[in-house]
Amino acid sequence: MSDVDSVMRVTVKLFSSLRMAVGRGEVELNIKGNRVSDVLRQLAADYGVGEILYDKSGNVTPLIIVINNLETARITEANTASGGLEKELRDGDIVSILEQGCGA
Repeated sequence: MSDVDSVMRVTVKLFSSLRMAVGRGEVELNIKGNRVSDVLRQLAADYGVGEILYDKSGNVTPLIIVINNLETARITEANTASGGLEKELRDGDIVSILEQGCGA
């Protein structure tokens, strides 16, 4: 089985409107794949928060900040130097998702 086909478990910490939409500040996800983009896709599928994470064209909204174990993975569309949405994750990683300016 390749890394893309494997299932891993990650902890996702949620803030602002994501926290309100899901109803709690932390969830455990079993994701297929090993990238930050896979976490967002699974979160949208499991909790119906696609309208917060994605724009009408299906792109991740630029106001979403994703941090993996305190390392910034995505701030804006242009800032992908540290891996962005394609940053690889490992089983057991913690991913925090914040909206820019949420004050969390």
